Amino acid sequence: MSSPLNDHLPTPLSYRPFAFFVNVKAGLRAACFLRVDGGSVYASPAQFALLVLCGALLQFVNDYLQTGGDGVFVAVGLGGLLLNVPLVLLAAWGITAFFRRPQALAAVAVLLLATMLVIDYGMLFMEYMLDYVPGYTLRRGSARLQQLLDHYGFLVRLLWLVLACALATVRLLDLRFPALGQATAVLALLLAAPFTQIYIDRTLWAAPHDYAPQARQELQAEDVFYLQPQLLQSRLAALQASPGGRPALYFLGVAGYAGQDVFMKEVNYVRSMFDRRFGTTGHSLILVNNPKSVRETPIASVSSMQMSLNRIGQLMDKDRDVLFLYLSSHGSHDHTFTLEFDSMQFYVLNPQRLRAMLDASGIRNRVIVVSACYSGGFIDALKTDDTLVITAAAADKTSFGCSNEADFTYFGKAYFEEALNRTDSFIVAYDLALPGISARERAQGFEHSDPGIFVGKNIESRLQQLPNPRP
Repeated sequence: MSSPLNDHLPTPLSYRPFAFFVNVKAGLRAACFLRVDGGSVYASPAQFALLVLCGALLQFVNDYLQTGGDGVFVAVGLGGLLLNVPLVLLAAWGITAFFRRPQALAAVAVLLLATMLVIDYGMLFMEYMLDYVPGYTLRRGSARLQQLLDHYGFLVRLLWLVLACALATVRLLDLRFPALGQATAVLALLLAAPFTQIYIDRTLWAAPHDYAPQARQELQAEDVFYLQPQLLQSRLAALQASPGGRPALYFLGVAGYAGQDVFMKEVNYVRSMFDRRFGTTGHSLILVNNPKSVRETPIASVSSMQMSLNRIGQLMDKDRDVLFLYLSSHGSHDHTFTLEFDSMQFYVLNPQRLRAMLDASGIRNRVIVVSACYSGGFIDALKTDDTLVITAAAADKTSFGCSNEADFTYFGKAYFEEALNRTDSFIVAYDLALPGISARERAQGFEHSDPGIFVGKNIESRLQQLPNPRP
C-alpha cells in the first residue's frame, strides 16, 4: 500500500496552478495546530521558491506602510529574509533523517516554510490590529497586550513556531504521538536556536538616513570620534551661571533619532526661539543625533544628557531658576524614548531613568516637554509639585508628522511655532496648540494623539516670576 506522500509526488507548478494556495492553507492549519497530512502539501522547488518570494513581498509591503513613499530600498535586508531558506532546509533534513523518511524532505521543507510565513506575518498583522482597536477600554487592553508583545514577542514566536511545526511534521509523516517530543527537540535545535544567536535585519524599505552610508562614515570618522567629547565639554563650559537678582530660564533640547532630520530641525528651531524670546542665550544647549551635525553638536545619549543636566544644576539657582527640557524623537509602546544613531549602543531612556537623572542633577523647577509616540507614559514618573510636564501623545497613542522632509512634527509645529508665538505662557500654549494638532490629524485621517499635561501646584507661580519674554 502506498503512503499518502507517495500519492502526491512533487508536481510542477504548471500542472497545479493553485498548489501555492494549498501550501499556504497547510501552513495556516499547522500554525493553528490543526491536522495536516500528506495530501495537504504539494512539494516542489517551485513551490518552495514561491513561498520565499511571498515572504519577501509581505516584508516589503510592511516596511513600505511603516516608512511611506520617501524611503529607499535596503538590499542588505534580503540577507535576513534568505536566512530562513538554509535554516528551514536544515530543519527539514534533520527531521527526515531522524525519522528515516528522506523521501519526505521536500514536503517537510515546504510545510515548515509555509508555517513560518503564517506565524511571522500573522503576528505582524495582530500588532497592526492592536493599534486600531476601537473603544477606550479595549484600547487600554490592546496597549497592555502590545507591551507584552514588545517584551516577549520574539520568545512567543519561537515557541509557537517550534510547537506548531513539530506537531505538523509528526502528522505529515504519520508518526505516533511519542515522536512529538523528539520532533520538538530537533526543531528547537536546528530551527529555533540559530535565531537566538544571529541578529536578523529583514528591512527592505526604510527612511533614507536609516541605511545611508553618510551616517556611518561621519560617525565612524577618526576625527569625529575624538571631536565628540571635546564638543560636549566645550558646550558645557560655555554655559553661564545664573545672573544675580532675578530668576533665569535654562534650555536643554534633545533630538534623539538620527534617521530623520525633522527632530534636529525642530530642536534647532526651539533653541533659537528660546534664545531670542525667553532670554536663554548662554543658558541653552542642544544634543542631536544626526550625521549632518556630528562635527558641530554633541550627540544625544543618556550619558551626555546626565552630564548636561548636572552642569546646568551646578550653574542655576535651584530655588528660583527653571529648566525647560525638550525631548523630540520616536517612542515605543513600553514608553522608551528613542536614542538611536546607527550602530551606537545607548542606554535606554525611559520615564524612571529620566526622573532619576533629573533628581541626581538637583534641578528643582522643571518644564519637561516630550514629543514622541506614547509619551504620555512619562507623566506619572515625572510628577512633582515643581514640575510642568507636557506630552505630544497619550500613553497608548501615537503622535504624527515625523517625515524626513518636514521641519516640525504635528505637535512641535502647533506648540512651538504657532502657540508659543501667541502667548508667553507654556501652559496656555498647550491649550492653544490642541486645535491645530487635531485639525492636522483629522485632515490625514489619523486617530487623535491625545496630548497630555500635568501642572504641579508650585510651578505656575514660579514661571510667572521669570522675566517677560521678548516679542
